[in-house]
Amino acid sequence: MTTLRIQIDDKVLEKVLWLLGHFHKDEVEILEDDLEFLQNKKEIHEELERMNKGEATYINPEEMTTQVNELLAKYAPKD
Repeated sequence: MTTLRIQIDDKVLEKVLWLLGHFHKDEVEILEDDLEFLQNKKEIHEELERMNKGEATYINPEEMTTQVNELLAKYAPKD
């Protein structure tokens, strides 16, 4: 089986996925990792666009460390 990575415009993604969904799993398999990659890529491009438009908010490394530590503490398993 060949693995193919394609770039699809968001406007037609749903239609392409619908079409691919009509094939049997042993003929066409949608790899979730690839869909996740595409979603991450889209989000990164959107953030880059915000940065280029001057709409992004920046923090310094110390603030980032504080925020990361707060998130880790919030989601860390409780003993």
